[in-house]
Amino acid sequence: MITDINNYEGTIVVHSLGEKSEYYQLDVQKEGDWIEISNLIKAKYGKLDILVNNAGITGFLETNGPFDAEKC
Repeated sequence: MITDINNYEGTIVVHSLGEKSEYYQLDVQKEGDWIEISNLIKAKYGKLDILVNNAGITGFLETNGPFDAEKC
């Protein structure tokens, strides 16, 4: 499962990986997007085994969102 904010780039990556890969749009700065993708994963697979968050977000830490790295 690949997620990205950019539908075009995400779709290209999924096509290059083959038929078992899936793409879903996700903005890592939006809590609602995280909730939606979490619910989708639970419904489709029952659990999440591995999560790699490789988001390149710049700016001030105070303004990046509601998530505390220690709680994730």
